[in-house]
Formats: sequence, structure tokens, C-alpha cells
Amino acid sequence: MGTHSKPNSARNVLKRAGAAAAIAGALAGGISLGTGTADAFPGQAGLIRCESGGNPAAVNNTPAGQAAGRPAGLFQIVTGTWLAYGGGQFAPTADRATPGQQQIVADRIYAARGAAPWECKPGS
Repeated sequence: MGTHSKPNSARNVLKRAGAAAAIAGALAGGISLGTGTADAFPGQAGLIRCESGGNPAAVNNTPAGQAAGRPAGLFQIVTGTWLAYGGGQFAPTADRATPGQQQIVADRIYAARGAAPWECKPGS
């Protein structure tokens, strides 16, 4: 006799609900980094929702995205901008960095350039 048990659908539903709640919490209240920079610029939850749908591993691989410089991560930061604002200390591209590291780089970009680099605007 095998030791495998049949899948527990209630457990799977709870896991999915927990993941959805975690994403919703990050979008609603900023990203908890443990460094005090969560929701560091006004309206960023709306910007994240618009840019990536809250997916920290999102990559815009469309022809337009590739032409723009491969927007990636929660904030859809193009690789050149990611590296210019110190993202290379964390990962080669935003989608390979943690949400907290993405937040740090986005804060640097916002401090230097405001919302200009983003197609979506804070609060949208």
C-alpha cells in the first residue's frame, strides 16, 4: 500500500485564499520590508496594481515591452533604469529581486524623477 493521501481540496482553497490575501495586503497597505520604506511614495499601491497587477515576477515580453527595455517586477522597471538606480546590487533585473528590493529601487527612482518614468501614475 502506498503512503500517498488524496488531495485535500479544502487545504488547497485555503492556500489560494492566503496567497490572494497576501497580495491584496501588499497592494492595499504597501509592501512590508522591515526597513520602514513600505508605501514610501504616495499612491504607489495603485501604480503597482496598474503596472504589474501585484506580481513581483511580472515581465513585459511583448515587442513593445522589449523595445522599451524589458519592464519587469512590481513597478515594471526597465533594466537600464533598474541598474542606473542601484538595482544591480540585488539582481540583474527587477523581476529577479525580492519585492522589498524592488521597493528600494522604486523609491530611489521616485525620489529622483517623481512618477515620470511610469506609464501608470501613482493612485491610478
